[in-house]
Amino acid sequence: MKTKLTFLAIFAFTFSCIVFAQAAAAADTPVFTEYRGIKIGMTMDEVRAKLGGPKEKYDSEDDFEI
Repeated sequence: MKTKLTFLAIFAFTFSCIVFAQAAAAADTPVFTEYRGIKIGMTMDEVRAKLGGPKEKYDSEDDFEI
């Protein structure tokens, strides 16, 4: 009886760890990975090629009207 309880306790603990690890990994996933073909990490030139010319163009950012 004691062996069964120990096994069940270890199983429950392991199962809980797996579930919590999967939940933590899912929380790190961004809601959006791309929008209209634009992905995080693309260069300004790649974005301009996808969207065309921006409404306003600056050294560090572009403003597009979609």
